[in-house]
Amino acid sequence: MKNYLIDRWNNDELIGLNCLMRSDGTVVILNCNRKTDGVNKQYCVAICETSIESIEKYDDDIWCEFQGFVRCIDEETGNTYVGGEGGMGNEGFIACLNSLNEPIWALFFVSSNPFYEIEIKDGVLEAVSSLDLKYFIDLESPERIKISHFEWVG
Repeated sequence: MKNYLIDRWNNDELIGLNCLMRSDGTVVILNCNRKTDGVNKQYCVAICETSIESIEKYDDDIWCEFQGFVRCIDEETGNTYVGGEGGMGNEGFIACLNSLNEPIWALFFVSSNPFYEIEIKDGVLEAVSSLDLKYFIDLESPERIKISHFEWVG
């Protein structure tokens, strides 16, 4: 099966939209918002599934540079998770790589800020951004994301 992300990953590029990109070329567009009802809550909701080809049909300038800062390895699967920033200071990404260092999926966020800490706890990837937001990503369904304000302990 062709991995649609390998060439772009090797050129340090990901789609510069709030989305989940999969190696088979599917893209899940995410709506990431802040809701205030006395308490600020953050969330990302999957709104539709499309393809890299379909997005490029309407805009061929969708690719954004990225730089990885942090890594962690899932001892159970052998997958490596990478977090970092996009081409602008407000962007961040998290990616899952297989044992050959090929991308399985990648999440990109246009207003998360860079991710500087990631770890796996009970099948959930916890990623902290420089906006003091903690993203909780279900490793079985990475489009399922919860976001909370990171509370510093110490």
